[in-house]
Amino acid sequence: MEFDRPEKRQRTGEDASVHRSDIWFDDGNVVLQAENVQFRVHRILLARHSSIFKDIFSVPQPLGGTEIAVEGCPLVHLTDSAADVHYALTKLFSLFVPGNEPKAPSVAELTASLRIGHKYLILHLWNDAVARLRSTFPSTLKGLIERLKEGSTDIMTDDTATAIRVPHSENLSQLVEVVMEVELQTVLPALCYRVLVLEPLETIIDSNFLLSDHTRAILLGGRARLRDMTTEHISAWARAQTHTADVSAEMPSQAICRQARYDFCLDASQKRLPIGPWTHELPTDLCLRCHKAARLCLTGMVNTAWSKLPGTFGLPSWEKLQDFQIA
Repeated sequence: MEFDRPEKRQRTGEDASVHRSDIWFDDGNVVLQAENVQFRVHRILLARHSSIFKDIFSVPQPLGGTEIAVEGCPLVHLTDSAADVHYALTKLFSLFVPGNEPKAPSVAELTASLRIGHKYLILHLWNDAVARLRSTFPSTLKGLIERLKEGSTDIMTDDTATAIRVPHSENLSQLVEVVMEVELQTVLPALCYRVLVLEPLETIIDSNFLLSDHTRAILLGGRARLRDMTTEHISAWARAQTHTADVSAEMPSQAICRQARYDFCLDASQKRLPIGPWTHELPTDLCLRCHKAARLCLTGMVNTAWSKLPGTFGLPSWEKLQDFQIA
């Protein structure tokens, strides 16, 4: 959303490049400034939503008239981005155009809710964002498998998304840094995993998305460990001598079965992460014993990958993961 340039007015000590946001209530009694953008709002509404703002507004103003004021309102400087503050205020005060509120927030909008809600202890922003994250990146294996099914619309690039929009100018991996920042550990394993599933390797490496080296290392290291896990399990199954000795007309020959095992192993080890719909798609040219052995192998692989998933991304075990909570 573009910001309207303010009308010219005399202002001592103020930078001429400061802009007035479209969030500007004429009867507001406090002005927030983030970067070079100002927002005029009602302090009582901010204080009602946030104990942090309540404390800020309760600090006595200095005597002698030296405080900075904008159109008679005290000016509070924030260290947050103007975009984050704009979205947070829009959502907090329900300023969306009627009937035009998106079904799902973008990555940038979700991170704004998380950062502002966490920093200023604003339940309305925080609870909605956290509930959305926990649903999209569940802490149960069953929940993750459901989210990984083909046809899931919870994460999409357009307005058909039911949980999170990821426009082409954004990247799901950007959420990882914010979720670490606001201390939502139970969300991180499935979030990191879905980033690896949904985002091409090039976008994680791409510096255009401003990921820290630490976040890249977590994602790329986790990807390598998960791929190794797939290779280890599938290779052990492929090498095992499980082919049924008695060959009937309805059963593939040993050579056909062996080739099917080899092709499946090669495809899985080169392309697959250990949890996903592909673990239920076995080759049709396997004999009964190899098919059964493959099913046991894949089930064991999925369960092992899930139990080790937090550690794969440098986190404590599942039972030790903790989330920040607003009391």
